[in-house]
Amino acid sequence: MGHLSALKFIKNNKKQVAVIVVALALSVMGIYLIGSILASTKESFRPVVVEGSKRQMYLELSYETLASTNPEDMETIQGMYSVVVEKLEQLPEVKRAFVSEWTNFSLKALLGNLGSEMPLLKPEDIPTYLEHMKSKLVDGRLPEQDYEMVLDSAVMRNQGYKIGDKLGNNLWTIVGVVEGPYYSCAGTSARGNNNGYGLIILNEEGVSGAKELFDKIGVPLSKLDSISNDAQKGSEMFQREVVDEIDGSLHAIILGTIFLLAVSVTVAYNSYMRNRVNEYCLYASLGYSRLEVYRMILREIAILFGAGILLGFAVAGGMIALIDVLLMHPLGLIPVYIDTELICTILAAMAAVIGILQFPALLSVHRIRTIDMLED
Repeated sequence: MGHLSALKFIKNNKKQVAVIVVALALSVMGIYLIGSILASTKESFRPVVVEGSKRQMYLELSYETLASTNPEDMETIQGMYSVVVEKLEQLPEVKRAFVSEWTNFSLKALLGNLGSEMPLLKPEDIPTYLEHMKSKLVDGRLPEQDYEMVLDSAVMRNQGYKIGDKLGNNLWTIVGVVEGPYYSCAGTSARGNNNGYGLIILNEEGVSGAKELFDKIGVPLSKLDSISNDAQKGSEMFQREVVDEIDGSLHAIILGTIFLLAVSVTVAYNSYMRNRVNEYCLYASLGYSRLEVYRMILREIAILFGAGILLGFAVAGGMIALIDVLLMHPLGLIPVYIDTELICTILAAMAAVIGILQFPALLSVHRIRTIDMLED
């Protein structure tokens, strides 16, 4: 005798099988689509929060820290910072240090918004800043006077801005567009209208954070000093406020979806197998062992799940491409088509559902007797 065909039941029960395949496909599609959108949020925020923070720092030093450096000029902010700036710029890993204001620019994803620092520098210092952040002017001009700014092209698309627009209570005018890997933006002073005032440090990559630099110059930071952003703070904030929040939401969605899927598929498949008890008994009467019947059931399950999973990923890919064209690219966001971690998570979840289906499968096999059962 040959192997029992797993396709026979599928061919003869297309409507019943289609219900299970569609349910599986919709579950896979929904999870992957939501996961891709959330992953896009992470990848779109990463260049600003993580990568950009490796090349610049923003911090406000307390009066106690500044006074400990014994500056000659204690009457102005620039005077108090002067010793710190001089020492920092002697370090090989520091390109420049500015005492300046800063404000914020915004970046919105499909789910979530990000605010990041933008330096407000003297016009003559802006080229140095943009060069350090690997940004180049692609349209318009650089700021030449107060109340002007240049924004990254991705930020311009994301916020729907154009050159000439007024921002920040109509204080600043956009005069140019730059492009770079960190979505870097820069402006000139707005005479006290800012979100912070202190030290802006342009450092080479590889510096762990502000503490490392200040330990090297012999000016240890205290709890009174405020670090708005550096490599360590950016990485920690990204993990805490972006990755952990997104992954927590995604895991909750996956667990809820898989629970509902497991219940519905188990109920449906258990019903199908109950209706096939006579079929299984007939196979036993023809000489097939319970193990061979069980293997046939496993092959049927594998075909159904394989078809549902492939269909789900295919539809999800098409929808991600559509969302990319209609929403992500116009917003300057980074789409995520292939997320290997999420794919593995979905496959593991589907494997768990298959494991749950073993209970009704084994129960049906256990009920197999002989042809005598057909007479009951």
